[in-house]
Amino acid sequence: MEPDKKNEIKPGEGEQGDRLSELEQAVEEGGKKKRKKSFWREVGEWAASLLAAVVVVLLIQNFLFTLIRVDGHSMDDTLLDGERLFVTVADVKFGSGVDRGAVVICHYPNRGRTFFVKRVVAVPGDTVYRENGVTHVVYEAENADGETVTIDEPLDAEFVSIFYNPENDYEPYVLGEDEYFVVGDNRGNSHDSRDWNDSDPSKDVGPITKDMIVGRVRCVIWPFDEIGEVQEAEMLACDIVVDALYGTGFHGALRPSGLRAADMMNRAAGQVCALDLPSGLNADTGEAAQGAVRADWTVT
Repeated sequence: MEPDKKNEIKPGEGEQGDRLSELEQAVEEGGKKKRKKSFWREVGEWAASLLAAVVVVLLIQNFLFTLIRVDGHSMDDTLLDGERLFVTVADVKFGSGVDRGAVVICHYPNRGRTFFVKRVVAVPGDTVYRENGVTHVVYEAENADGETVTIDEPLDAEFVSIFYNPENDYEPYVLGEDEYFVVGDNRGNSHDSRDWNDSDPSKDVGPITKDMIVGRVRCVIWPFDEIGEVQEAEMLACDIVVDALYGTGFHGALRPSGLRAADMMNRAAGQVCALDLPSGLNADTGEAAQGAVRADWTVT
């Protein structure tokens, strides 16, 4: 009599087969969980790396240096629209203060985190006042003989309107130990500390405090043909004072440049006063000799 094939137990079936099937299923599910865990672990590692990079960038920008692009013409011709600047932060944040004449990146009161690039024209202890519509800064400096002299410098005499409001004048104000007065080199096209104590206080800037100064502009890094150090202006006691560029009250610093030097020297003819004139500049006429300082320096 032949065995009943329907009841025949084949290898892999029955209790042992069920165990093998459960084991295979467990292995498969374990593999899926492992792959899933590996995916999320990789995502976590990428997120941690990205977060670390962001933290490093923020630390560098807030405590070491940052890069800033010039937007506008308030610092013409020292800094031109579109130029990229290398700005040091640590020396301002941890230093004792900012020197008069330094070019800085700063914030304004009630203007949020907007960046402005301006020149410091008055530091703690200096005096500012407005008379006949002209803003003045008063400070002490050394002359060529090493003597301390008091300078009363008008900042914007050439831009005063005949319709100015005498009520906007104000008495001398001595800057506090944490106050700075900043203006743009292009005095006729700059909104800065001069906008203060007038009939429209909505956009007042006035003196800014040290914590509003982000960093000091050290050099232009772009475009390549304008790469060069941005030096401090010595104000009225500097090597060169060029008033002819805008009338009076424009005081220049020297920095490496292209071919603007001779043109500016010639425009300043007859109106250049100097302590130590660059080689080739006539102190009496203000004219630059042929080729003199043409490719070396520019007054900005």
